[in-house]
Amino acid sequence: MAEKHTNRIDKEDERIDGMIKVLERAWIKELDSEGSNNSITLAGVKQVFAALNRVEPFTRESAFLDLGSGAGIPCIYAALKYNIPAYGIEIDSSLVRIASEFARRAGVSHLVTFYVQDVAETTVDWYREKAITHVYSYDVVFNPGYWEAMFVPIEQLSLIGATTKRFKSYWPPTFELIETVNRVMLAGGRSGFAFGIWRNVLERARRDASVERD
Repeated sequence: MAEKHTNRIDKEDERIDGMIKVLERAWIKELDSEGSNNSITLAGVKQVFAALNRVEPFTRESAFLDLGSGAGIPCIYAALKYNIPAYGIEIDSSLVRIASEFARRAGVSHLVTFYVQDVAETTVDWYREKAITHVYSYDVVFNPGYWEAMFVPIEQLSLIGATTKRFKSYWPPTFELIETVNRVMLAGGRSGFAFGIWRNVLERARRDASVERD
């Protein structure tokens, strides 16, 4: 029985990997892909999600957010792998159109939603409304001003996140680095880079203290 269950999981993972590979190939053909160096590979997506899951396992109550979602591959992977709602925020409307079509092709448009929006304008109320638990961002394209604005609402919430370590100096002081994911590759073959997996320690402590008081 256990072996049959394992085989089913393996086949489902193969199906998910196959769908993501199809979407990656479609993305590379898009003019907006810029040679696909603004999207990580399937292997990179799996590395980052595995690390996030180790720090805070995905459950039916989880909700995933990609800040600067581009072609939407991480959101689609989250929906396929964990059957959870996933949201992408992207300022480029043409990329939102492509990502929405990719979600439809993957059969997860009921779980995945993309917004034409500036990541710097995302409010703490929006995070709470969507019950976001896990945050991801391939944020090397953001400037320091975006970084600072992006972390304003995040600092007020108990979240687990994955962001590139290139701009670690802009992380709020309450963020604790849990794990580093090295050599994450871009689909266009550019050299690998590192993601930091973090949690907001101060906000988690506040939440735990509130539960104890109740």
